[in-house]
Amino acid sequence: MSTDAFEITVPPRLGPPAVRALADQLDAAARSPARVVTLVGGRRIFCRGLDLASALAERPGSASTIEASAAGFADLLARLRHLPRPTVAVVRGAALGGGLGLAAACDVVLAAADARFGLPEALVGLAPAIIAPVLRERMSPQRLRRLALTGLSVDAADALDLGLVDAAGPVDALDGLARQWVRLLGRAAPTAVARLKGPGDATPGTLHRDARRGAETTARLLADHDTRALIAARLAGEAPWGAS
Repeated sequence: MSTDAFEITVPPRLGPPAVRALADQLDAAARSPARVVTLVGGRRIFCRGLDLASALAERPGSASTIEASAAGFADLLARLRHLPRPTVAVVRGAALGGGLGLAAACDVVLAAADARFGLPEALVGLAPAIIAPVLRERMSPQRLRRLALTGLSVDAADALDLGLVDAAGPVDALDGLARQWVRLLGRAAPTAVARLKGPGDATPGTLHRDARRGAETTARLLADHDTRALIAARLAGEAPWGAS
C-alpha cells in the first residue's frame, strides 16, 4: 500500500476487544499525516461481523456490558464515516453484518472477485440496526430490507449493482487498484475533505444518533431470551428456522 495511506487492520470478528482495537487504530489514523485511510482485512475474510460467542457470554444486566458494547460499535461507525480523511475499504472474502457496515462507512469500497457481502443477522433473531444508517447511504431501503430478510450473501458483481461496492477486480489486482484510488483520493485538499465528510444532509450528529438508536435496539435483542437461544443454536451448528 502507498505510504500516503494509513492502513487499519480489520479483525475477522467484532467483539468488545476488537472494537476497542479498531477505535485505537482510528485515533492513530486521525493523528497521522497520511492523506488517505485504508481498511484491510485478511486474505479470506474481511470481517464476519459480531462475535456471537462473546455476545452470548455477556450477561444481560451485568453492568450494562451488552449496551456498552453495542454503543461502542455505533460510536466507532460514526467516527469512521465522518473521519476527515478519504477512506477506502479493501475487501477480500466475506464482509458480513457489522463487517459490511465497516466497509459501507468508507468513502470507497473495493472488492476482489471472491468477496461476499451479506446481512445474516435475521437468522439469529437480530437486525442490522447499528449499521443501517451507513447502508442507507449506499442502497435503497427496499434493497436493504431484501438483503436483510434473505440472510443471503451476494458476490462482488451483485454488490456493485446494489451500490455496496464502488470498483471490483481480480484478487491479484486488488492491491494495485487500491493504490490507484489512494493516489486519486489523496489529491483532495484536507479542508475540502473535512467539509465534504462533515455537516450536510447526513450530519455527524444525525448519523451518530441513528447508529446509537440502532445500538439500543441491538442491546435489547441480545438480552432477549429467544434471541440468545437462536444464537446458541447457531454456535452449536444448528440452522435456526431451517436456514442453511
